[in-house]
Amino acid sequence: SLMAYAESLMRLKRADESEPIYKAAVEIDPANAELRYSYAMSLVSRGKKAESLPEIDAAIAAFAEPTAKMNAIALGARIATELGDTARADAYFGIAEKAFPDGPAGGLLRHMVYIEAGKKDAAAAVADSLIASYGLSSNAPAIVRTIVTSWYAADDAAAARDCLRRNIAKSSDDLAVGTLDFYLAVLLVQDSPSDEDKIVALKALDEAEAHLKVAFGEENEVFGVIAGMRDSLKGAVSGAPEGK
Repeated sequence: SLMAYAESLMRLKRADESEPIYKAAVEIDPANAELRYSYAMSLVSRGKKAESLPEIDAAIAAFAEPTAKMNAIALGARIATELGDTARADAYFGIAEKAFPDGPAGGLLRHMVYIEAGKKDAAAAVADSLIASYGLSSNAPAIVRTIVTSWYAADDAAAARDCLRRNIAKSSDDLAVGTLDFYLAVLLVQDSPSDEDKIVALKALDEAEAHLKVAFGEENEVFGVIAGMRDSLKGAVSGAPEGK
């Protein structure tokens, strides 16, 4: 197919030659979502970010499969943010929120893009809003994990720790506090932690266990994970507090 040929030219570092092939393919099959997305990616790879946006929009409109649609929305939000087009970026975030109205996908996308763009205060505000909105839901652990992972992927564990501590301090719900304390403990023991970090992590694990037992009862697989982490930390630091 023409799309396969154009993609092979891209792999062969003959990007300029792919342009007329992509255009011809789009003329033949303008509703092909994969084609429009591939063309958009080729434009981005050649630095033609503004030119990629109409192709991204076409891909978003054509994709029916949710993950593929979300990937196209995310690409559009990233490119618009990189171009400094705040209004257009907000429009992509809005598309995500409309496409996935019953979940946090739009907010998590906004959080990730703001981190990538270096918008630390905006990313922190979105994270706080997500935790406030979903901290009492069964999805809370997955949402907090995604928030933490986005910061950690950007090598900004400090921002993740600050977010967790900030929200622990202002939350009173057992599921929310327990989840936040658990991920705080996980973060504290990453990347060659000091003995002080390990002691604080042990305290956070104790708090997490206490709150999650209220939320879940005595039987939940997370308590086995907590016990394993606690044993590992106690063996690695002197003066550690006794666990509950």
